[in-house]
Amino acid sequence: MSWIGHEDIRRQLKHLSDKSYQERVWTASSGPEVSSFTEAVCQLYDGTGLDIAYKKGEQVYGEKIDNLLKNLGAMLDGISERRPAIQIIEDEKMIPVRKTAAHILGLLEQEDTKKPA
Repeated sequence: MSWIGHEDIRRQLKHLSDKSYQERVWTASSGPEVSSFTEAVCQLYDGTGLDIAYKKGEQVYGEKIDNLLKNLGAMLDGISERRPAIQIIEDEKMIPVRKTAAHILGLLEQEDTKKPA
């Protein structure tokens, strides 16, 4: 099994689901918080090990959540990153991205509550 950064996955899903965060941070030109659409996507898939695990055919969270994460990746691939942040944030394709990211985050949180303490 590949290394997976579970907390980073949750963090990036939160960032991808939160339009207010995106408006504040993706459009910032200086700290304390600066990020971008591209960074969020790279961190979610490359930085957490998800991309490697999926390329190896590994299951990370189970079929339902893994399929949602893969579908989210396909949605994100369909968004052009070569434009100003505000155009990305306002892109209508970001509406299902935000909803899907929030849904996955909710499912992960539900799974956390099922685990014995």
